[in-house]
Amino acid sequence: MVSIISRYGKLILDFYYMGKRCRETTNLTDTPVNRKKLEKVIEKMEAEIILGLFNYAKYFPKSDKVTK
Repeated sequence: MVSIISRYGKLILDFYYMGKRCRETTNLTDTPVNRKKLEKVIEKMEAEIILGLFNYAKYFPKSDKVTK
């Protein structure tokens, strides 16, 4: 399950992938509109994780965790 967290006015995705906790900061400010946008992305992410089709680099290309 993916959670949305707000820190310093920015939205952060908090989730587990391959048994590891992952937290990725977005450039989106914490507004109801941006939370709605992220909820749509989260639905797709969760489905891909369940089906084993999730590509970390597709969602977070600049993340340090892509190589792991």
